[in-house]
Amino acid sequence: MDDLNLPPITISAIDYDRLSRIASAGVHNQRYTVAEMLADELNRAMIAAPGAIRPDVVTMHSEVEYQDEVTGQTRRITLVYPGEEDSNAGRFSVLMAVGTALIGLSGGQSMEWQGPTGGRRKITLRRVHFQPERMASLGARIRNGNMPQGLSQQRKRRRRVKSENKILDTRESRNHRPAEAKAVVVPAWAPQPNPLTREEIRKLVIDQIG
Repeated sequence: MDDLNLPPITISAIDYDRLSRIASAGVHNQRYTVAEMLADELNRAMIAAPGAIRPDVVTMHSEVEYQDEVTGQTRRITLVYPGEEDSNAGRFSVLMAVGTALIGLSGGQSMEWQGPTGGRRKITLRRVHFQPERMASLGARIRNGNMPQGLSQQRKRRRRVKSENKILDTRESRNHRPAEAKAVVVPAWAPQPNPLTREEIRKLVIDQIG
């Protein structure tokens, strides 16, 4: 891939350690394999601490959207380790050519490589929908009381709306108290129902049975 225009990529230190072992174990053929492609990508990557990875960078277990520049097809997949893949669920292994091409890319970057039959492949990363490092960073900031401004404002709005709804419910309950039940007095002259005799009950049962 030396003659191709390769974009700069960034990989977290944790991903780098695991991927290096995977690439080393997979390099066993003399021809250019995906494992060798992964090894080349790791060699040229900039390594960063997980907390320093930008949210638009593809890391392991990221959910991303990319476009195949050859076919024009757009796909949304999750990048996983070997053994975790499931094509029906959109889980692509990093040892697939597309997976190796995606690792470390940032939003808007394109990656081009040569396929096993000699044809050129090219994909463009459209968006990173989910990134584990970003979620871990947000969780740590929230636990430390340093909530991002957007989330803080959303939480304040939810609390304010909840409080306003509670006040409205209280006012409505006061204004719409159910009327007190009034006792119904049956006049003494009103006809009273006569209890059925045993014979009448027996006839009713026989009629119901048929």
